[in-house]
Amino acid sequence: MENAIVSNNKTPVFVGNWGVISVELHPEPFSVGTLNETNTIFLHCEQIHWSRGVYEEMLDVFSILLSDIKELGYKYVASIVPKCQCKTNKFQTMFGLELYAEVNSLNNLYKMEI
Repeated sequence: MENAIVSNNKTPVFVGNWGVISVELHPEPFSVGTLNETNTIFLHCEQIHWSRGVYEEMLDVFSILLSDIKELGYKYVASIVPKCQCKTNKFQTMFGLELYAEVNSLNNLYKMEI
């Protein structure tokens, strides 16, 4: 996890007119506090439109996605965000993820227990 690159193996799980939500499993064993490759799935959001209505739809989709991920046996969702992307860091907290650790001097690791 030192280089903060998860992989390029993102699997889209929702495609909307506002963007795409993808999930990603970590390709190698890792451990950061309570997070590891067997209990954590990484989330990615590629967003092209933003509005209050989009946010409300995303919250609905996120709720369903969390339920599905939990049924698969995962305990955490996580994301890695470059520190320099202030809006993206704030975006994580809008969906309930909390800053958990600095991965290196350039990236933040966010997590949510589900």
